[in-house]
Amino acid sequence: MIKTIYKYVILIIIILLSISSIGNGIINTSKYNGYALIGSNPNSKMAFATLLAKKNKTLPFSFNNKYEVSQLFNEPSKTFGSSTGLGRASFGVDSNITIGAIGDESENGSIYVYNIDDCVENNDSDNSTKCNYIFIQEGVDKKDNFECAIGSQIAIGPNFIVSSCNNNLLSSKKKSSPISVCILDLNKNKNNCSNVLYLEKPVWKPCIGGKGQMYTTALDVYENKIVVGLCGICMSPNRSQIQIEYNSAFVLIEVVNNTLLTDYKAQTTLRTESCPSTMTFNDEWVIIGYSEEEVVDMYYKNYEPNGSSSSSSSSSSSSSSANTNDSDSSNNNNNNLLNKVNDDSSNNNNNNNNNNNCLFCFSNKIKEITNATEFRLFDSISENIATGYGVDISISKSMLIVSSTGDPTLNITGNVFFYDIFTDNSSYPVRSGSKAMVPNLNYITTFDYQYGISYFGTEILVISQDPTLKKMGFNFYSVCPAGAEWSSIYYKCLICDAGQFKTVSSVHIDNSSFELCGLCPGGYYTTDKVFGLSSISECSNFGNNKCGKGEFCPDGSVYPLVDIPVETDSQTFPNLDESEQLDFESTFYNSCYPYFLIIMGGMIVLTLGLCLPWPGNHQTKQKKVIDLLLKINFYDWDGEEMTEEIDYFEPNSNEHRISISSSRDSMKRRIFVRKKRTAVKPVKAVEAFCTYYFLVVLILMIIFIIQFQRINSDISTELRSLGQASTQLTPGQIYSDAEYLKFVDSSSIIITLDLYGFNGICSKDELKLTTNGCQNKNYMGNCKVETEFEVIDYIPTNSTNLTPLSNQSCRITANIEYGAVYSDTTDFYFDITPEDTYFYTQRIIYNISTNNNKSSINIGNSYVTGVIQPLEGTILRPGATVSILSMMTMISDCKIKSNDNGLSLIRPMIERCVYDSQSYKEFSFNSNSTTYLMASEYHSVSPTFQFNIHFEKSVFYHYVMNSHSTSFGQIITVILFAILDVFWVIEVFVPAIQALVGSIDEHLKKKQQLQSGEYSAFSNELEGLIKKNDSKKDHLISKMKYGGVSK
Repeated sequence: MIKTIYKYVILIIIILLSISSIGNGIINTSKYNGYALIGSNPNSKMAFATLLAKKNKTLPFSFNNKYEVSQLFNEPSKTFGSSTGLGRASFGVDSNITIGAIGDESENGSIYVYNIDDCVENNDSDNSTKCNYIFIQEGVDKKDNFECAIGSQIAIGPNFIVSSCNNNLLSSKKKSSPISVCILDLNKNKNNCSNVLYLEKPVWKPCIGGKGQMYTTALDVYENKIVVGLCGICMSPNRSQIQIEYNSAFVLIEVVNNTLLTDYKAQTTLRTESCPSTMTFNDEWVIIGYSEEEVVDMYYKNYEPNGSSSSSSSSSSSSSSANTNDSDSSNNNNNNLLNKVNDDSSNNNNNNNNNNNCLFCFSNKIKEITNATEFRLFDSISENIATGYGVDISISKSMLIVSSTGDPTLNITGNVFFYDIFTDNSSYPVRSGSKAMVPNLNYITTFDYQYGISYFGTEILVISQDPTLKKMGFNFYSVCPAGAEWSSIYYKCLICDAGQFKTVSSVHIDNSSFELCGLCPGGYYTTDKVFGLSSISECSNFGNNKCGKGEFCPDGSVYPLVDIPVETDSQTFPNLDESEQLDFESTFYNSCYPYFLIIMGGMIVLTLGLCLPWPGNHQTKQKKVIDLLLKINFYDWDGEEMTEEIDYFEPNSNEHRISISSSRDSMKRRIFVRKKRTAVKPVKAVEAFCTYYFLVVLILMIIFIIQFQRINSDISTELRSLGQASTQLTPGQIYSDAEYLKFVDSSSIIITLDLYGFNGICSKDELKLTTNGCQNKNYMGNCKVETEFEVIDYIPTNSTNLTPLSNQSCRITANIEYGAVYSDTTDFYFDITPEDTYFYTQRIIYNISTNNNKSSINIGNSYVTGVIQPLEGTILRPGATVSILSMMTMISDCKIKSNDNGLSLIRPMIERCVYDSQSYKEFSFNSNSTTYLMASEYHSVSPTFQFNIHFEKSVFYHYVMNSHSTSFGQIITVILFAILDVFWVIEVFVPAIQALVGSIDEHLKKKQQLQSGEYSAFSNELEGLIKKNDSKKDHLISKMKYGGVSK
């Protein structure tokens, strides 16, 4: 039963090691002396290795000297390219060649060795042929009860190739070695290893008192030294439980005179959660990566944490404090691990004396080896943002590089982190926080996952894979000196822009690094003529460039700005905060002209009553009334009398018949009496009528003034619900939802963004504008938005004599077409990406406004404006969102409040509502959400800044009146002109009315004479006598005039 359990446990151990420790999924790479060798993709069905070479390996990597594919290596039916290595080997007299090794894990494994120089030269020649290997090193299978399956991990030193033996090192049936070392002497034996060395004696024995297995899980070479990472998985079945624990250690081995020194230097790591996934080292450091635990342990040579190294610890802490990505929890765990290592020497004897209670204890021999170790744990690093952190690592004399895999299933991209590691002036070790990170705009990668790295000289190779892990891409970067940073766009180092600097932390060791330019501190400005600053002190030492009082200089300032408060302002036209005013003139004419007709009708009736004959006993009263009324006449311009004496005939009361004979006829005639009376001239009666009509209208106008002034002092604005056009239940004009939305959506909008201190070139290529919830008027696609860019020339402050900026401030204008249809929420996304750099601006001033053409009702545009600028020590990125409430303001000349006290001359006019559909969208500020980055995180996120204008459409609209009258004097003025208008309008019509009345009067007289024949005949004879008598009278007067002589 126990044996069966052991078999299953061993199977579990093998699976765990093969999945988590050995098969980390990244592509193996190696770089050396202008060449790069890339292994096969473990997720691809075709196994091949790729050789890259520069055109001129002696020159630095650049746009004209790129790495290009030189050879592809593959072997059918082999797991070819599982591991790779590049290095040098002696060949000839005082000459070296570059050799490459490609591993094959099939069966017992093998290593294919190539002359890389010949492969590249043959490929460059006209007769290019397939690059053939020099020889193949085969693994050992059951030879003298010894086995070593090679090819899973390879490293190359000077004249030797080391490979891990992928076998159980704790097997009791077969002997094995952690590594296999192929010694090269190509001058004597070009076709094989001159010797193969193994470590046959036990190097380290975990699982004392228990069962388990041990494998080599990490391997690296530095000069003639080899570091081997060992991992033991120990288990102890205990009834219903199986306890499993990881134990790991690293061993330093030196190759001297083609032999392995037996003075092995091994040290346990005391990590029990996983095995080392990768290792790297140099003369001072040993670095171990644990991708499962996502941590990297740093071991330093001769490090004494309990003694004088306290300064070192503080140096490390202070240097790394700027890295905000370091995990606090992991730091606590790392401190616990440090304490555990520090206490190991004092507690080891106690642990060995209690073997009955200790599951995994170490023998006295291992204890002696541990005490002889020259490297001790200095620090542990982890990054919260990284998944699979520590999967691959590389080191130089002043720099540590760590990669992470990422997770495509969780959409978490991989990263590469750069750290400075060095010793300070007191020879204490120092590790800085992450100074740069891949990918970013400076370090562009082909894909975003499974980063593998290889560093040599001044260049680094980064391998990346796509989310399917089937496609692979590669990129190269180079270190840059102080005051400059790498650009993947131009394939070269570029000096830092104005307002930025770059310093090299380990400058006393190395004057170049992968660090990027940072922002100069706030409170200073550099002007746009200073570039390539190499320290913070230089940021403040160029001229009198300290910001003064009333000036604003955030981090990275090139010029100072005027210091203004961060605030918002909104204005509605018409302004609902002000009291509403009545339109006196329109209200007067709409209200009073109907009364003019009523008054005119009343005056006609009154005139007829006065002018028609009254009964005989009232004629005296009629004459007095008429005389009184005729005293007032505004239209009498000639001074003519209002009345006249007229003759009229009445029959004699003592009537008798008289017979008169003539030669022709004789007839009986009636006797009439001639009389006179006073009568009103009809044309003058017209003037009196118009005068009194004018006076009545004047009185009504005065009443109107009084009533209007009462209403003018008591006007209120109401908030109305959707589609309701007035306060009445049946107003005569109720809008449907569709009609209402048409009103709301009709206004055009203009959005303006002013970017002060902008580091772009202010062109349309730097903007990507997308809309959400905005359609054209036909609902046939997104609404059209026209954008314009304009460089703002301005004097940075009022107190400086600096010249206007030419390219540091940019105005972006977006015009949304008239008639666009908006949903309940509408977004305009402005993605601003400066050309070839990260977005930076000192301040943003935004303005959202309607863009209306002025109409008879519209009196302006509603707008919202505000200021966005960074807080102290921060920058604006990655974005900001401004939320705006959009509300319809329905302006009309209806809903005028009337006077309910007695006679009212002010009508409500509800049935005459008039709206201007293009005029009135009202904006008000709702909220502002701005994200900030610490100035030290300038390169940490996307270079794009997204400014989002978010509109929320209200379900209510304001209902207000389009009216204006500001003073009582204005009312009097309008009435005065109205009175004059009425007066002169009447004057125009008086002559026409007089002519009409005169013709009517003549017609009536003739009609009266024709009514009676007797009167007519008598009248005709009497007229003849009168005319004859008048003729005689005229003759007599004429004779007397000329002295008795007839003319």
